[in-house]
Amino acid sequence: MPTRLPSKSLLCYGFGVLVGLVTVSLTDVGGLLDPANTNVRDVLRQELPAQSSRPAGSVESTMTKPESKEETGETREPACRLPLCVLTGVGATRLFILEHTDGAGHRMKSILEAVAIAHRNHINFGGLVGQLQPLTDQHINFRIITDAIFGDGASKELYIYNISRKPQIHGTFNDAKQLEARLPGVAKGKTLYCHAVNEWGYDRRVPTSSYFPGWLRDEMRKHLDARPLVFAPGKTSVVIHLRRADLERDDTRATKDSYYYRLAKEIRELAPPDELDFHVWSSPKNIPAVEQDYWKSSDYDGYRERGMTVHLDKHIDSNEDMLTAWTHMARAHILIMSQSSFSMVPAYMNTNCVIYPSNIDSPLENWVNGRDEDRQAYQQEVESCVRRVRKIVPQTAEVTDTEQPAPAEMRCELKVCNLHSLSAPRLYILEHTDGAGHRLKSVLEAIAISWRNKLNFGGLVGQLQPLTDQHINSRVVVDALFGAGASRHLFIYNISSKPSFTSEFSNARELETKVPTLRPNDLAYCHAVNEWGYDRRVPTSSYFPGWLRDEMRKHLDARPLVFAPGKTSVVIHLRRADLERDDTRATKDSYYYRLAKEIRELAPPDELDFHVWSSPKNIPAVEQDYWKSSDYDGYRERGMTVHLDKHIDSNEDMLTAWTHMARAHILIMSQSSFSMVPAYMNTNCVIYPSNIDSPLENWMDGKDTKNSKYKSSLEKCVKDALQRGFDFVHNLLHMTGDKVLQPFHDPSAMVVALFNGEIYNWEELQVEPASFRSDGDALLSEYRRHGGDFVKRLDGEFALALFDFARREAFLARDPFGSKPLWFARGDGKFAVSSYASALRRLDFKDAEIHQVEPNSVLVLELPAAASEPPVKPTEAPAIARQTTVFEFDLRQHKTSTSDWQKAFVRAVQKRTGSSRFAPGRATPAMCLSDGYDSGSIALSLGKLGIQPAMYTVQAREDVRVLVARLVELSRRVNSTWKLTQLSTEQFQKEKLFLHDRAERVLYKLRPGYANVDDKAAAGLSWIYRQASFAGQRMFLSGTGADEIISDYGTNGVAFEFHSTLRGEFPEELSSVFPWLNFFLGTQRDYLAKEESTAGAHGVETRYPFLDRNLVQEFLWLSADTKNALYKAPIHEFLEAERFPFVRGTKRGFSADRNLVGDVDEDQDEISQARRKFWSGLGAAEGTVIAAFASQPAASQSAAGASAQSPADSATVIPAPLRRLVEVTQGPRRWRRWRKRIHRQWAAGILRDLPSVQRAETAKQQGPLAPVLSLAVANGVGPNNRAVILTSCMEEHYFWTYCGPFLHSVAEAFDLFESPGPVRAMVATAGIEPQSLEAVARLLPFVEFSAFHEHEDQLSSHSDPTEAESYRRLSYQSLKLQQYLWLWQRKLLPEKEVDFVICMDSDMLVVKPFLHVFELLQQRQVDVAFSYYDGTRHVPWGSPAELARTKKKGLVRLQGGMLIMRNSVEAIQWFATWKSLTEAALFHKENEGELGDRWRDLLEEFKGPSQAALAFLLTQGDVDIMKDVSACCSSLRSIEPLGRAWRREWPKRCFRAA
Repeated sequence: MPTRLPSKSLLCYGFGVLVGLVTVSLTDVGGLLDPANTNVRDVLRQELPAQSSRPAGSVESTMTKPESKEETGETREPACRLPLCVLTGVGATRLFILEHTDGAGHRMKSILEAVAIAHRNHINFGGLVGQLQPLTDQHINFRIITDAIFGDGASKELYIYNISRKPQIHGTFNDAKQLEARLPGVAKGKTLYCHAVNEWGYDRRVPTSSYFPGWLRDEMRKHLDARPLVFAPGKTSVVIHLRRADLERDDTRATKDSYYYRLAKEIRELAPPDELDFHVWSSPKNIPAVEQDYWKSSDYDGYRERGMTVHLDKHIDSNEDMLTAWTHMARAHILIMSQSSFSMVPAYMNTNCVIYPSNIDSPLENWVNGRDEDRQAYQQEVESCVRRVRKIVPQTAEVTDTEQPAPAEMRCELKVCNLHSLSAPRLYILEHTDGAGHRLKSVLEAIAISWRNKLNFGGLVGQLQPLTDQHINSRVVVDALFGAGASRHLFIYNISSKPSFTSEFSNARELETKVPTLRPNDLAYCHAVNEWGYDRRVPTSSYFPGWLRDEMRKHLDARPLVFAPGKTSVVIHLRRADLERDDTRATKDSYYYRLAKEIRELAPPDELDFHVWSSPKNIPAVEQDYWKSSDYDGYRERGMTVHLDKHIDSNEDMLTAWTHMARAHILIMSQSSFSMVPAYMNTNCVIYPSNIDSPLENWMDGKDTKNSKYKSSLEKCVKDALQRGFDFVHNLLHMTGDKVLQPFHDPSAMVVALFNGEIYNWEELQVEPASFRSDGDALLSEYRRHGGDFVKRLDGEFALALFDFARREAFLARDPFGSKPLWFARGDGKFAVSSYASALRRLDFKDAEIHQVEPNSVLVLELPAAASEPPVKPTEAPAIARQTTVFEFDLRQHKTSTSDWQKAFVRAVQKRTGSSRFAPGRATPAMCLSDGYDSGSIALSLGKLGIQPAMYTVQAREDVRVLVARLVELSRRVNSTWKLTQLSTEQFQKEKLFLHDRAERVLYKLRPGYANVDDKAAAGLSWIYRQASFAGQRMFLSGTGADEIISDYGTNGVAFEFHSTLRGEFPEELSSVFPWLNFFLGTQRDYLAKEESTAGAHGVETRYPFLDRNLVQEFLWLSADTKNALYKAPIHEFLEAERFPFVRGTKRGFSADRNLVGDVDEDQDEISQARRKFWSGLGAAEGTVIAAFASQPAASQSAAGASAQSPADSATVIPAPLRRLVEVTQGPRRWRRWRKRIHRQWAAGILRDLPSVQRAETAKQQGPLAPVLSLAVANGVGPNNRAVILTSCMEEHYFWTYCGPFLHSVAEAFDLFESPGPVRAMVATAGIEPQSLEAVARLLPFVEFSAFHEHEDQLSSHSDPTEAESYRRLSYQSLKLQQYLWLWQRKLLPEKEVDFVICMDSDMLVVKPFLHVFELLQQRQVDVAFSYYDGTRHVPWGSPAELARTKKKGLVRLQGGMLIMRNSVEAIQWFATWKSLTEAALFHKENEGELGDRWRDLLEEFKGPSQAALAFLLTQGDVDIMKDVSACCSSLRSIEPLGRAWRREWPKRCFRAA
């Protein structure tokens, strides 16, 4: 029996006087206190930490670090918590394995394979049952090795138990094969144990890569990636592992040397010898238990003679030797394995190329069988291996542990400064002190000289003159060009405190002749490198290779451009400002006019976009300006856009000019260093004015017109500009997250990506919370982390193209079913990718050159090389390197219940419609509503999720009675709109013509000569998409895919369509028919093309929940009997379980051409008669659109907003209330029965969700209340009660606007500025700067702040003030109650000297003390007293006149209420109940059905969830009383217990209120 707490009184007062008394018995609150404890206060105190002795006014955070289980004496959670162990999420089934006790290779191999098995089977790895033998056969401490591989402390996580005390096991298996066979029958959350998983006995029906995907292998290797390497920088590393030490010489496992010699020879024949770096790792020493060593160091001489570096273990028991070997084997470009578990460990981690010795029957996709050289594909596989790894060799050197770089404070740390080994000599130059062009030109040229001569660039010796002649701050410019903070790296010293240089040179020419004399770590100094005095024997491009120029430009690439999209940009730079008119360096306008004319003659005029950058203003030291804006009119008259500096000293103007000059397709330079800076960076076409004697390969002389090569050079320049490598163009339909223009670009990695569709798991893929702007940011992030496997990580509907110019690879991919189109074309040196084939035809590609990327595939193309790295202009079409799969389906049929499928379907709908980051106006999903299976399941799921749909029906063959019944059922769950129409013949033909004119034409593969735009269903869809688009609904849920996958257009062996191959019958062995015709191709491909083309013509995005990869997998897992039991069995059972109306067992299809207005109705069945009765019953004329609004009964039945008419429609729109639709189809009685039932369901739902608070059966009636001033105070007795005010302040600006004045008013009212008084204040904060809190705490010592940092990510981030205020009003109240409860329970309840706890809103003011209230509460023995206010904002401690005077002072608006509670267990129980009900209100307002609607109504009435919950608590859900403030909260009455009589009466009350 629970302990009964004494009945106490609850006092309710308002309007400045005490007006009523409510009595209630307070007992335990579910989840807060244990009712079995007789001394509840002692129980609470046992849970509280010791009280701090901090003085009042101090700032304290509630973000305390959780105590470890070990420290508290508890046994910690018995499972590994490493990231690799919890890949499936907390709460999943866990697998434990037995620890091996032999060598390190076997031990580690078993761990990696256990993690892989757990990943593949969607369970977690729990850890190893340790055998108390941490030393391996080699006497290596394997716990240390584990920490090195998986991170510090990993061994404590992985080794959970000793074998003598295994955990409670729910299932034991002998090996991995047995585990996988029985796993489908294991319930979630169980603990499993497997003796051995170390042999490759896995399921052969799925590829090995599904156990070891690339991202998982990278995760396994990540700690080894941080260790140093001894490989030669810039070379392709080849590592051979020889198993020798533990094997006798005649052991067949000791693979012969001739095998390795042959492989080494073949690899050398496929790559230049100087590009390869061979290493051998082995050990001749046997394990300590065997005294004899079978091998010697001399046995490796054959490898040494072949130019390989041999690494032999110095000590067989050395942890470091073993880790070094594994590090280099795991990270080698090519790893040649031995027959050993020791080799298998790094082979699992190596994602480059692994050659294995043919004793492995389940190799990974990047492994090559090195022994079976006679097979046909052997040579091709080895060649592919070598070619692939040569492309990933880094451009810059890796630092070995033997190098000794210069101290960090003596060198520039930027990437462009460290292009060679850190121990390379460093070049420093003197800073120029004139114009910005000269200054930056010298920096770029110094970097180039350093690169060419194998030096690093140390930086500039600054001259303490950061301002240029134009008064531009060169430090700011350097930061813009090289990245934030770059100036601190580049400007190392002052000229007055130069370092001690090893060598000094006058100019670059002298430097280059003396470079051979420089030694590692030397510091060289050169006075001037700013003129082109380089070595003429080598091409200039060897100083400025393409990749280095791209690196110099990468920060300018991130700046915005004003060029016209899709056009060839031509930028002319005119040097004017600092030159007089007769200065020869002021190149004449006629020169530029001629060039512009010649360029225009070589290109279509509408493809060119001319811009002129210049400045007429002179430097500040010269008062006279030699040039005026009118001097540029000739350029304006020739159709050029002229950009003149507004201010000669503007950093931004100069950077804008350099940005456009560096990125222009054609740059026409002036005679100036200013032009030279962007010209060095521009890798397109640069035309210079003949004063440069060492041009780069993409530069041409614009003045030397008499040169025989001039014309051809200019033609090439323009042609290259018109065909300028890769253009990325994207039309954005903004749906989710921030509006981010594509393409996505990572200049530093030289990766570009763009895509169409939606990535649904993008928020889960974020490395840091809120780090992605939208779903597209996931592309580059996942590619950086997982390389070519990144597509497998994306859950969504997408078509994407990603170009990695550094590795010269392009990835073209479509989701598993190819829901979004993607085409590519190759031919005649050209390459293009597009969503539509028509765009490729407009680029003059032939049909034979145009191909579609297949569904569920990643096409990897090898981009051609060019004159520079990476390629700027493709000289040939990319070659197809390989094709991989996006998602591997598991064909095991083992589930006999469709419940998992039903849950997965709701999740599939939710992920497509339930995002919290939808763009404004994009959150309402539109859909077709028919009487069949597919649309019914989508509508039902939206209702269950509480997401309001907009539904459209073109009346063809649907049963209108089922449609209306569906609307009725939906109205019990969610508000929705429905538009129903009969298309006229004219409308139908109009939509067909629209599609022929505007939609992409795609030929159906199954019906030769028939295209999507000819499909009758497409015309009906077009009308629906038009309505949705006009209503602002850009997201459309389609049922496509259900017929293709769940029934294949058949049932029980009978085909509905000619293309059905299964006829609705699935075999016992699914692999015998998978994939059937329509699964990926067939109608799946054709109908997706129809939907995408039609929706795209109206600017609508279609989404396909039936094609969710996880949902399809759930269907495939169903047993054949379960699939075949019913037509579309999982959908049938889903609709039937929820009692959602549908027409059973038939497939009608969308025949939009049936029953057109004016046509004769061919059908004479019951459905057609009901249809005619429906339209006539509503009085609808021809072409009428019925607009219905389904909602809760209490909501308005008006169809306002739904009746908006598209300009394209001439039809009449009739608003039809739901009641009228029900009466027409089912009669008036049905409407009344349905309405009564829905009220009963809502009332019962509320009762189920009430907190478990039991009240006394009777309440004592109280006498009249005392006046405002209690008798004690009236008789001169002073108040002795101590109270603590609890309040909350969230967000910095609110703190100073409201909280500060409120606390000041408390201090003023109670005289608390200097000495402590009867009142203290505890303030919960979130989002407030510590300095602000400290300032107020010093001024007001009676205040103590507690920072709730965990609530900061729940603060408002809305930019719209109205949305922000609405969010605060609803969400902050629940946070406040959590904060109050925490402070009360942890800090105040144990304090006996605190009598009362006061909760007050911080946007109030205290205008007079209210200590008399405490006296009154003491007399009445009241636990909880509160004030309720209406729109007049009356509060209980001041007259309206006093409050008005306060307002006139302009302090803060008065709003809010106050609770005074006794510091007792009874009161905190009541408070916890109120908090729980407030959270329930917040939860249910977002929920489906009538329960959610009722709470939303209450929140509208009571302005916030806490007020609504309070009113609900007081009135026990009586809506009539709740809506009357005086009846609710100001009258004297008793509250009955929740008895049977009240339960019977409550539905009637609810009904009357509605």
